[in-house]
This record gives sequence, structure tokens and C-alpha cells, in this order.
Amino acid sequence: MKRIISIAYLNGACINFWIPAMNRFQLAQRIDWDRIMEELRKYYSICGRRPKSTRLMVGLMILKHRYNLSDEGVVAGLHENVYWMAFCGVSPERSEIVEASTPCKFRRRMGVKGTNFIEAILRDQLVQGHKMTHRMMLTDTTAMEKHMAYPTETGLLQRGRIRVMRGIQKLAALGVEAPRGLRSFTRVSQKVLVNINKLGRDRAERVRDGAYQLVEYARHTLKHVPQIIEQVGPVIKRLRQSGKGKISRKVEAIEKAVRSESMKLLQVIDQTIARYQELPQGRKLYSMHEPQVTCIRKGKRSKPNEYGSKVSLWVDRHGYVVGHQEYRDNRQDGKTLADALRSWEKVFGRLPWGLGADRGYHLREEGAPQELGQVERVAIPARGRYKPPEERSAWFKRLSAKRAGIEAIISHLKTDHRMSRCRYKGFIGDQMNVSWAVIAWNTKKWMLDTG
Repeated sequence: MKRIISIAYLNGACINFWIPAMNRFQLAQRIDWDRIMEELRKYYSICGRRPKSTRLMVGLMILKHRYNLSDEGVVAGLHENVYWMAFCGVSPERSEIVEASTPCKFRRRMGVKGTNFIEAILRDQLVQGHKMTHRMMLTDTTAMEKHMAYPTETGLLQRGRIRVMRGIQKLAALGVEAPRGLRSFTRVSQKVLVNINKLGRDRAERVRDGAYQLVEYARHTLKHVPQIIEQVGPVIKRLRQSGKGKISRKVEAIEKAVRSESMKLLQVIDQTIARYQELPQGRKLYSMHEPQVTCIRKGKRSKPNEYGSKVSLWVDRHGYVVGHQEYRDNRQDGKTLADALRSWEKVFGRLPWGLGADRGYHLREEGAPQELGQVERVAIPARGRYKPPEERSAWFKRLSAKRAGIEAIISHLKTDHRMSRCRYKGFIGDQMNVSWAVIAWNTKKWMLDTG
């Protein structure tokens, strides 16, 4: 009896193992790889070494965000998983060796436009296959955090000064003479940070005094930057005359980086002084390596502040993500509605019959986008105690209940498809990360949809 049960269990395990594999084979047959390869052909050059297959790289990126893996993890999985090879169009007998840095190079090559091409091709297939429907539009916004430490003035001052000093040291190694009297403050700045991080009754005073000390160290470093920049020009000229063009271009790049880091460090100094002197501040800098990051408040008790970019998503009634838009600022949700409606009309050729959104999208009539007046049913709850009669209607309740489903989609995008924290560089990286997460979500639903 135990033998029969064990055999039945093994048979069930084999069935559960084969079903996802068969679904992946079906998905590989559904995707229009020829059109993807044709659209992305312009991003490659006919000169140089032969690149990796476009289908291989696109398949790797889909698998990476589908299973929430790093570049190293997805490359290792490709070399071991036969089903992943079949999905990427790689023969097991002639398996290509892919390095962990290859997906990073592919993302740089494609950029935002290339990623949008891939997303648009898959979306067109879903629309033509009647998987995506135009009738109902559900929209919401969320915050996508950046891969960075929690921003504090003392930490930014220390990191900014270190980044400037590293650039100066690189220039000195390439022949640019460092000015006399320039100090690195490596030892004393560490003592200041240790004193700041100690707990105690007078910690607020110690943090303030330590911040002012770090400001003085940063000012000392910035005072010598113009002297170094003046010496870069003659060094570049001398290198070019001696036939060292590659080194001269390297010096130019480092000089540009030193200028940029100096400007950011100066901004951190100004915002630190403004904070302790209770002066008005403009746009704050929260990260030295990601200066475009903004502070987003969504009213969460567990995480009141999130540092990254704001993402607007809109989905159809079946849960497919039709489009998205990323913003560098924390704009009001209602101001993202115009972009969502225009994108929806561009995809389907018409506006939706019904629109569902939360009360954050509520706008006055003079502030509402023009396209909103052409939507027949709009379910956006009003703010305040007064509720209009339409909120008690059946269609309004149905749209509001359907809109709640987008919260689960956003949760899956963050938990399963790497949208909780963006590890790609810059605002371009934010846009690409959301695009690949949406592609992974839509292809997963498409794979499981047998209808």
C-alpha cells in the first residue's frame, strides 16, 4: 500500500513539474520573436565581434524578472535548466556561454526605447489576441524605491567628500599635480561619525556639531578643486601631443566627474546649513550616486518616507498591465491621469467605457484632463463627508470593487518581479526596471491563460 502511495505521489510531482515547463513552451511559441529581433536590429552594429542572440538576451531578461533573480542567478539558471534554454532559443547541444555581465551590457545597448519596443510588441499581441480589453481602465500609483542607504546629512557629507577626493587622487595618478595643503580627513572624519552615532542624552547636539565639522572638511576639499581643474587643461594638451589620446580622454572624464561631484557636495552643504539654521530649502539631494531620487510619502505607517521615483500604472479588467509612467517628483495622483488616458487611447484607439481610481485621483472640474469628460463611467470617490448620489449606484460600486484588484497586482510586481527596489542606475534604470517587471507580469498571465 505504501509503495502504491509513493508511486502516485511521484507521478503527481512529475505532473506538477511538467505543467510549468509545457506552459513555458507554449509561451515561447506565442511570442513573436521575429518581430522583436527585427525591431532591435538597429541597436546592433555590423562591425566588431558577433553579439549574443537577441532572443537569448530578451528571454534572459524576462526570466530574470519573472523569477526575481540577479544577473548571476539567471545566467547560472540558463546553463542548468533545459526549459530555459528552449525558451531562449538555445540548443542544449550547442549551449552558449553567457557571462554575468552580458545582461548589463544588453540593457545599456537597448536603453529605454529598446525596452519599450519589446513591451509594445508583446502588448500588441495581447490586444490582437483579445487578451487585453479596452472597456474598463483601473489605475493607481506607487513608489519604487532606489537601491540606496537611508539619507542623512552627515552620511551625505562624508560620502560626497570621499567621492571628490577619489577623483582628485585619480587625477594625481595621471599626472595632475595636487595642490599643497590638501587633506583627506580620513581619520578625523571617522572619529566624528563614531561620535555622532553614539547614543546618549546629548546626541542631538553631537549630531549638529559633527555635521558642522564635516561641513568644514567638505569646504576645505572644495576650496582646492578650482586649482586642480586649472591644471587639467595643460596636462590634457601634453598628453595629446605625446600621442596618449586614450589617457587624455580618461583625464577629461575624471575632470567632468569631479566637477559634478563638487556641485552635489556643495548642494549638500547648503541644505545641511539650511536645516540647522531653520532656513527654507529647495529640492533636496538624497543620494550622491542617484541625485534624481525624490522623497515620496504615501501615508504608510510602517514606512512614511520612500526614496525613489513615483510610478503610475493602469490595467484592464483582466489584470494585464496596459501601460505605466514614471515620474521624478511626488506629484498628486490626479495629475497623472491625463498621461494614463492618452496612453490608453494610443494603445486601443479609443478611451475606456469605465474608469476606476481611488480618492487620490479626485480633481476639481477645472483641473480635470479633457479626456476624462469623454469617459462614460468614472468611479473616483469624493473627498470629505459629502458623497454624491452616484457613489451609491451599482456601477460605481462595481468599478470601485474591481479597482481594488490593482493593489494585488502592484504587490506582485514588487514582491515577485523586482519592482520593490530598483537596482538599475539613474532614472533611465527606473523606467527600464518597471518595463521589465510589467513584461514579466504580462507574460506570466499570458502563459497561464489557456483560453
